[in-house]
Amino acid sequence: MKTMILTPEFVSEIPQKIQEGKIYVSPKYGAIIHLCPCGCGSEISTPLNRKNGWVMSYDGELLSLSPSVGNYSYPCKSHYFIRDNKVVLVPDHKEFKSKEKRKKCFADRIKSFFR
Repeated sequence: MKTMILTPEFVSEIPQKIQEGKIYVSPKYGAIIHLCPCGCGSEISTPLNRKNGWVMSYDGELLSLSPSVGNYSYPCKSHYFIRDNKVVLVPDHKEFKSKEKRKKCFADRIKSFFR
């Protein structure tokens, strides 16, 4: 699978048309908006705040979002991290039938997140 890269764009207003491959940061509204990386076309909004939302880190070039984004209310049910402008998909655990495979997958995901 090809790695999806998101280009950060800081905006004062939310764009009417969200473009694929961009991640819009709106400090005014305290939100990050992007299209679902699965390709379903859903617009994903993540509120920024430490109490009950997401926390963004940005070094002038690379953006990361924490915790992961789980689109469980959408039909695609995609789940992913945004780490250094890259989308890191979390595999569907239903495909892992054995407990050992699930544990290894989780450990690998955590290791890759902190690289």
